[in-house]
Amino acid sequence: MIILTLGSTVFWNSTGETRAQSPASPSPALPKTMDKDESITLKPGEVHEVTLQSRGAAGLQLLYRTSTDSVVEVKRKDVSPGDAKQIPPNIGGAIPVIFTIKALKPGDTRVTFYETRPWDKSFKEIIGKKISIKVTADGR
Repeated sequence: MIILTLGSTVFWNSTGETRAQSPASPSPALPKTMDKDESITLKPGEVHEVTLQSRGAAGLQLLYRTSTDSVVEVKRKDVSPGDAKQIPPNIGGAIPVIFTIKALKPGDTRVTFYETRPWDKSFKEIIGKKISIKVTADGR
């Protein structure tokens, strides 16, 4: 339930508590997983997990692309609400999405995670995280 009062949004959660959010309040900072580049080294068969926040309720899709598909395999695993470690801070809040990156063979690649509205051709994608990956025979 949403009730607008004097420029604030007030709602009740499932425990009956009320929360208020003023539209003038600054948005919370993106989690560290979304605000920087990362470099990793893996060996073939090794898996690296990345957790990002998806804002699907805002109409955005969290997608990825690789610069070299044959070096790594990326898979997305949506976290069901029952599996989430914490409830989103507000109705329509971001939910965690886990991506696994499996090293396939030696080489270099870059994985870029981004949010977009694929149906809106004028929407400029939002880059969330970039990971430079080096796959070596020994993982060093």
